[in-house]
Amino acid sequence: MKELALATVAISALLTGVASAADLAARPYTKAPMAAAVYNWTGFYVGLSGGGAWSDTRWQYFGAAVNTDHSGSGWLAGGQVGYNWQAGSWVFGLEADGHWADINGSTACPNAAFLCSTDVRTLASFRGRIGYAAGPVLFYGTGGAGYADTRYSATSPGANFFYTTDRWGYAAGAGIEWGFAPNWSAK
Repeated sequence: MKELALATVAISALLTGVASAADLAARPYTKAPMAAAVYNWTGFYVGLSGGGAWSDTRWQYFGAAVNTDHSGSGWLAGGQVGYNWQAGSWVFGLEADGHWADINGSTACPNAAFLCSTDVRTLASFRGRIGYAAGPVLFYGTGGAGYADTRYSATSPGANFFYTTDRWGYAAGAGIEWGFAPNWSAK
């Protein structure tokens, strides 16, 4: 009987020890620190753009030896499409854009009876791009071909002469692009 009582006390002590251990405070759980997300610039993209624009125009007035110079201003709205490849911190890309525009200006023609004016109606470009990515910020330079559809006119109260021409040239620039969310950026 003593042995049975001793065995009961021993089993009871073991069970009580287990029960007490269950009531101990748990160690606080800490997550492993999150790795900083690396912004990935590789991929296809499309975007919208718009804003104000300025122009400087120099054209010869209907065969005269005198040039007519003037400045213009207005707006443009359109979009772009492109693709980037990222290799380490370097980003290489191709981009095309097209914009509707209303950039116009005028001045008196050499013949004071006429007003000389220009109206840029379409702008477009196809450019290469190279940049350096510092996380979600991309510093880049760009260059390529540029296009403008321009209307030149000479008007007076009794007459209106105009012609439209396609102008090709170059487009070059630099900028900063910020990736503010996955798959979203502003430049």
